[in-house]
Amino acid sequence: MLTIDEHTFDEKLLTGKLVIDAGCRGFKFSEALADLGCPVLAMDIEDFGRKNDGRIWFTHGALWRSTEPIEVHRFGDGSANFAKGLNGIPYNGPDRPCVTEEIQGFSLEHMLERTTSTEIDLLKLDIEGSEYGVLMTIGPGLLPRQITCEFHPHCHPELHNREYSTVLEHLLHWYGVSYHSNYPAYPALDTLFIRQDLL
Repeated sequence: MLTIDEHTFDEKLLTGKLVIDAGCRGFKFSEALADLGCPVLAMDIEDFGRKNDGRIWFTHGALWRSTEPIEVHRFGDGSANFAKGLNGIPYNGPDRPCVTEEIQGFSLEHMLERTTSTEIDLLKLDIEGSEYGVLMTIGPGLLPRQITCEFHPHCHPELHNREYSTVLEHLLHWYGVSYHSNYPAYPALDTLFIRQDLL
């Protein structure tokens, strides 16, 4: 197992197929997976203006439960950007000004269709509360080999308490689960799902 930028995955299960890095801020995870020989589709609601280099393709947009425009709260310091409605009214103090804006949301299926890939080796989710909705779109027709996900009980407690058990029950039809969190108070902060046929 490798842990990169607080996301754990099994490098032995990589086959050189597509990696989707949703919430790619800093591109540390994207760069590491590209170095391991995987083509990477990186996404973020911040527009980093990164040019596609043949290893990493960047999309300015949100991985979302469907393809549609969505409103997001974007903090000026680049931290904890999230879809509107997931966390009530955001903090908007002078040290952390918040702007609400509309950006494009994309479903996982839509993003896969934009590539030449037919399978996702690894899906990484660090999308500030949107992971619950995205994970509910996983199903028999779209089963990444592994999913490394940061759940957000620390900043979205009501959402987590309402959605987490439903998401887990849904995914356990196809995946085994393990936790590798460096934060004992938040064991789900680094959760790895591996498809059962690969265990």
